[in-house]
Amino acid sequence: MAQQQVCSLPQRIPVPAVTVDVISDPDAFREYGDKWDRLVADSGIRHPFASHAWLTTWWEHFGAGKTLQVFVARRGRDWLGAAPMMMHTVNMYGVPVRRLDSIYNYHVPRNEFPVVEQTDDVYEGLWQAISCKDAPWDAVVLQQFLSDSQTLARFRRLAGRNGWLAGDWAAAPSPYIELGCSYDDVVKRLSHNMRQNLRKRQAKLAEVDTVDIETVSDPSEIPLAIADGFRIEAAAWKGTAGTAIISDPQVERFYARLASRAAELGWVKLIFLRVGGKRIAFNYVLEVAGVLYGLKIGYDPDYQSYSPGNMLRSLLLKEACERGCLEYDFLGNPDEWKLAWTRETRLHGWLFLFRKRPLARMVYHAKFDLIPAVRRSPRLIKLTNSLLGLVQCSQSND
Repeated sequence: MAQQQVCSLPQRIPVPAVTVDVISDPDAFREYGDKWDRLVADSGIRHPFASHAWLTTWWEHFGAGKTLQVFVARRGRDWLGAAPMMMHTVNMYGVPVRRLDSIYNYHVPRNEFPVVEQTDDVYEGLWQAISCKDAPWDAVVLQQFLSDSQTLARFRRLAGRNGWLAGDWAAAPSPYIELGCSYDDVVKRLSHNMRQNLRKRQAKLAEVDTVDIETVSDPSEIPLAIADGFRIEAAAWKGTAGTAIISDPQVERFYARLASRAAELGWVKLIFLRVGGKRIAFNYVLEVAGVLYGLKIGYDPDYQSYSPGNMLRSLLLKEACERGCLEYDFLGNPDEWKLAWTRETRLHGWLFLFRKRPLARMVYHAKFDLIPAVRRSPRLIKLTNSLLGLVQCSQSND
């Protein structure tokens, strides 16, 4: 009888090492559009704020004075994960700190790093590149990630293992409305007063003229529609307060360019409430994978008594339910008018990481120890000012 040959397999199959490249040229990053978006899709990120269109548009309008640092982890030619970041100097408590931040400003509602293989070696590869001892930054900050993000958890653990100081900051909760149901089901969740108000205002507005909504998504129609939307958004208190989109030409160009690019991708919806064909309220929406993201809103103050913002949202949600949309995400802070529609919110967090360097440690303790103590005890303000004065003097002498 022939002896059976048994194939002996090694207990551990070698896996090629992870290599991390850094893309610091914005023009070079533009060339990776298709590959980047495949990475984002494969990583399971469904919101548009990690997309190539969003990142490149943001950088073109807000990247001045910053250095792009996109860390890409790969095995061979396959991209496994990435950390899109930027290097700049930030004043923290009177001290200039060189920081490596996620790509963020007030106009970024949510962040995440795309990682396909959520294994230790991928995160460790990214962290080793980011925490390189020869890198010029003293701190790393990850802004506006979902509080349960794997990125925050992994980087916090890796940083602690390397002796970095870590501090967390909780952002305001961000409201959203669960859909995937009938519009009647959405209305049933509202308070009695809210339901009554919607019915009364809608009937009152219908007495003026025909009420409907208009959705603009055709790329050829975007430029004129977005300009009209910006005009409406600035007509009420935002224009007076200087917070409207058109109050800052740079911000205006960002949202206009984003709308054009998103229209080419089939994402953008510029939604207007009309009375007798006249546009009186506006909602700038990105729709991706069945979720509506409300970037900007506004209304004509001449129609304030009709609650045009709520009227628009009511008709918008009704249409979204009919199409089978899954969610309307308000983004941003839990303003009272948002919470009239929902009590569901998402938590976002920021992670601050500081090196062992003396300056970085001092700023860490100022932010997470001294400043909170000062807020609890005003008598410490004088001591705080004295310490910061000494630091500024030392910096100037250097």
